[in-house]
Order: sequence, then C-alpha cells, then structure tokens
Amino acid sequence: MDAATLTAPTRTANLLDRVFDVYFRHLLPLLLFSATLVVTSSALRSWESEGDASDSGSSFLRSIAVILLNALVSSIAAFAATRVVRADEAGERTDLAQLFGGTLAALPRLLVLLVLYWIATFGLMLLFIVPGVIFAFSAIFAPNVVAAGPLQAWDAIRRSRALMKGRWWRTTLRLVMFALPYLLLYMFFQYLPKSAPYFWLHAGLATLLYPLSMVGQALLYFDLEQRHQASEAERARRVLAMTPAPAPAPAYAASTHAGFDPDAFSAFEHRGWQSAAGAYRHGFSRLTHQAVEPLLDAAGVIAGAALLDVACGPGDLSAKAAERGARVIGVDFSPGMLALAREHHPGIEFRVADAEALPFPDQSFDAVTMGFLVGHLSHPDRALAEARRVLRPHRRLALAWWQPMDRAVAFGIVMDAVRAHGRTQVDLPAGPPFDQFSDPETLGRALEQAGFGDVRISSQPMMWRVETAEEVFETYLHGSVRTAGLLREQSPEQLLSIRGEVLRRIEELRGPGGIEMPMPCWVASGLRPS
Repeated sequence: MDAATLTAPTRTANLLDRVFDVYFRHLLPLLLFSATLVVTSSALRSWESEGDASDSGSSFLRSIAVILLNALVSSIAAFAATRVVRADEAGERTDLAQLFGGTLAALPRLLVLLVLYWIATFGLMLLFIVPGVIFAFSAIFAPNVVAAGPLQAWDAIRRSRALMKGRWWRTTLRLVMFALPYLLLYMFFQYLPKSAPYFWLHAGLATLLYPLSMVGQALLYFDLEQRHQASEAERARRVLAMTPAPAPAPAYAASTHAGFDPDAFSAFEHRGWQSAAGAYRHGFSRLTHQAVEPLLDAAGVIAGAALLDVACGPGDLSAKAAERGARVIGVDFSPGMLALAREHHPGIEFRVADAEALPFPDQSFDAVTMGFLVGHLSHPDRALAEARRVLRPHRRLALAWWQPMDRAVAFGIVMDAVRAHGRTQVDLPAGPPFDQFSDPETLGRALEQAGFGDVRISSQPMMWRVETAEEVFETYLHGSVRTAGLLREQSPEQLLSIRGEVLRRIEELRGPGGIEMPMPCWVASGLRPS
C-alpha cells in the first residue's frame, strides 16, 4: 500500500462495511471472547451484589475490584479482537489456539496497562475533566497498540494518544457510534425485571453486539495508524529534500574493502563534518564527553604539559585539559567544528590541520590525544606516525574508539534497522571498515606498528542518556557522516521503516530515568620511546 492510498480519507460508511465484513467472516472467535466477557461481567456483578450493604468500606472495595476486573476482561477482549482484525488485514487464517495463546501471553502487559490507564485517567479527570475524558477515549486504543508489537504499557498509552492527535473529535464520535448499540442495550435492560429469561436474552444480545464495538475500534485504530504512517512518509520525504547531503556514504556491509579511493573518502569526511558540526555537538558530545577525563589520564596530561588535541571537534577535551593547567592547541580539519570550539572556548588556540600531516615540528608536545578519530581516516597509520613524530620522547599518545556494535548498542540498532528495512550495499564510494579498530588487538597492533611501546588498552563504560528515541535518530541523520550518508541513500519508504524500527528498539531501553543506551569505547595509549 503506497502513501497515496494511505492518505485517502476513510468514509464512515466504508468503515461500517468493513466492520460487518470482518464480523461475519470471523464470527466464532469474536463470539467466544464476547461471551467470555459477558459471562465474567455478570459473575462479577453478582459477586458485587453479595456484599453487606451495611459495610460501606467493603462495598466500596468490591465496587473498585469489579470495575478493574471488568476493565481487564474488556481489554483482553479488545486485544483478541485486534488480533483477529490484524490477521484478517494480512490475509492470514485465524487460529483459535494461537489466538488464545497470544492473548494469554499478553496478559501481564495488559494488566500493567490497565493500572496505568486507570491511575492516569482518574488523575486527569480529577484535575481537568475534558482532558481526562479525551485521555480515556484515546487510551481505548492501547490494547490495539499492544497487539501490534512488544511495546510496554506506558508506551502503548503514549502511542494511542499520539494517533488521536488532531483527530480526537471525529475519532471520539466514531467510537461512540460503535459502542452505542451495546450501551443502549445495557440501558434498556436496566428497566426490565431481573428474572432468568430477561438475563439470558440480555446476555445473548450483548454477546452478539459487543464484537461490533471491538471490531470497530480495531479498524478505526488501523485507519489512524495508516494515516499516521502516511504523514510520517511525507515527513521523511521532506527530511530528505531539506537535509543537505554532504557526500555519499561508503557501504557498511562489507567487512573488508579490497580498495577504495582515499582522496575521495577524505573529501567525503571533510564535507560531512563541516555540515554535521552543530548536530554532532548537540547529540554526540553528551556521550563522547564521558571519555574526556580517561583520555587525559591515559595521555598523562598534567599542569604545564603541552597538549596537542587532534580532531578536537567542539573542543570539550581541550577545555578540560586547560582546566588542568595544560597548554593546549586543538586541531581539526573541519572549519565548522573549529568555529564551535572557538565560540564555546575562546581562551584556547584552535587551528585547521590534517591529522595525517600535522603542521608542527618534531618533538613539540608532551601529550597527544585523538578522540574518536582513527575510524574516520583514510590512512590511520599516517596519523599515528604523525602523532609519534610530534611527541617528545617518553611521552604518550591516547586515543578512543567505539567497541563493537553489539556493545555500542545505538550503532547496532541503527545498522540492524538498515539491514532489515533498507540497503547496506549502496552505489557510493567505499571507505575503510568502520569497526576495524573496535577489535582491541587490531587497535593495539596499529599502535605498535606506528612505533609506540608500552601499549595499554582499557574499556571505558559510557551511557548515552536521552529523553526521546527521536533524538538518537536525528543525531545519526544530521550529526554523523557515514551513517547519515547511508540513511540518505534510502528511499523515503525505506527511511520511514528504518526510523520506525530504530525508535521502537530504543524505546524498549526506556527506564525510570529515561532512555539509557550502553555505548562503551576503548581508550588506548602508547609511549614514544627515546
């Protein structure tokens, strides 16, 4: 289904046709769950009426328990109906065993969802009546969201509210329309005698009518979801149209490259970091800042030491070294990065320089640092040799690089999403393997081959903390070079699917304090001998 189809308005008459079509083609499983709901609700009401009317406290607790249990059973029925409708939309057969098994497996999430839903609904209704009612209607969709994938309960409520945004009035009217026959039936039987014949008549009619409400809300949810996807696809197109593509990204998929054009790759990196400087500082700097002190310690930076900070970026490491009393020069090949460094750290000297050809005399510095640089170089061996050249004897170089993508999870999530929903082999110039120095043995060997001794490598745990998963995706799209280029080479539909997968997997890492992603790095150092 393309975006043009998804954006076509869904008329109410057409929606009603779909409701009855699904209802009659899947009558057996729908009636089974509906009957379970009706019987359970009747049993709960009987249990509630057995309470001692003179004990107001006990009666109140029974009423609350009945409300919660009824809501849970309703959520289970809505979840089951959603599974039926989802299978119908996909053209799959409805297997009763799988349907019941899937519903039981989702029970813990539905239970947590129920608690969150009622706490939030009552809290909002006590404070703001109208927002509370809107929340109550929007959260009806939460079981449908749970049925769509392994989202946690609170995320399901947030997703259901997001789908209602801008469409709450029409959606509420449609929900009322679907629920109206069942509600009128319930009200009608309140005025009839409570004898057995009327009870069974009510139970039978309720069993027949309630699935219409469940199927209606499920199809309405899918309609909103499709509209949301269509708007996101349009947003992805606008992002691709508005975002300046610095240069094509090299393909990631190949573990090794038989060869590449180093000049073209270096030009690609240069243009990329020039345009990505601001987004990098806003997104990645909060993470890479955690490696600053370990790098300074590994390089032996103390008061009075002359430090060369290669690939200084926005200048965070240079500033920390200056706080230690070191005499610092920061260099970077990106004027955009240096502009940020000079703006935020005006008392430090920053120069444009190429790490592979440093413009300094031999033995000029007491320490050299390279923060997250080596994997971006066409000739990392030249940069290491240059660092050794400008170091004084018995002084140290310290550098950092990411650990493998299964440990630096944000990298792994993005690349897994590209492999699953996009293309990794794209028609772009290649570069050196991004993860070649994620192997500590390779990293240590590179230092030794450059003439460094007393090589030390340690693992530095780092945690990337963000408030929303969108921040991570936007950081990779605008604040990186290789990954940004790879994402821009996808079609709008592929980019939308990749984005959705990245957001979903990152949201799974959300904890009480927000989203936390392990992003460890290696901190390696080597001593220049005499």
